Amino acid sequence: MSTRLDNEPRYLKVKNELEALILSGKIDPNRPIPGEITLARKFGVSRGTVRKALEQLKYEGLIVRAPGLGTFPMNSALRPKLASLRSFTEELESLGYAAGAKLLKADVVPMPEETAAALECDLGELALVIDRIRTANSVPVAFTRTYLLYRKCAALERTDLGSVSLYKLMKETLREEISQGVQTIRAVALPEAIARHLDAEAGSPSLFIERVGAFADGTKVEHTVAWFRGDLYAYEVELKRYFG
Repeated sequence: MSTRLDNEPRYLKVKNELEALILSGKIDPNRPIPGEITLARKFGVSRGTVRKALEQLKYEGLIVRAPGLGTFPMNSALRPKLASLRSFTEELESLGYAAGAKLLKADVVPMPEETAAALECDLGELALVIDRIRTANSVPVAFTRTYLLYRKCAALERTDLGSVSLYKLMKETLREEISQGVQTIRAVALPEAIARHLDAEAGSPSLFIERVGAFADGTKVEHTVAWFRGDLYAYEVELKRYFG
């Protein structure tokens, strides 16, 4: 990266160099881009010049600015590795962020048909349904709705469902852990009712994640559906090719 820019307009020089670093992958997608003061010193320009360059990058869809998190290459603000079964809290902590939860609803209800099918239960079986907003450094990132098999998880109804990982609560309260599961991920437009909770625009890109989790003995007890902001969350998958 150069330390002085001599030709006008300077903000375009800053913008072009940052763009090259982003596209080449030389800027770590799991860490914020350096702040305006740091970049201004690096390039030998004013903060106003840097700010204009960043605004241009944002306009072109190359970066996303998330108050409370920082400025990141687009679609890489939070990029946990998808290599094992982990909770949202564990994913964020692996990246160095503080995971939070805001409880919207917790109730005991008959399972909807799709949940009963996913957990291989009779229609009408009771479930503890939990709606939460999940945050990273206090920034809303995801809306989650979790159905837990009530006859196995009834004790969780008396715990603080808005403060920590549900997986951690299970381990501490039930002495059981979700140790296996199946998860699907697909791209969907963010529904208006969900977007309001995430400070996002209705119809904007999101990751829709559905998970069915089971205890070690194979009993399926968790059915979770979640919408993650597409501009703030992405999964990284490491691939290996085997020959023979």
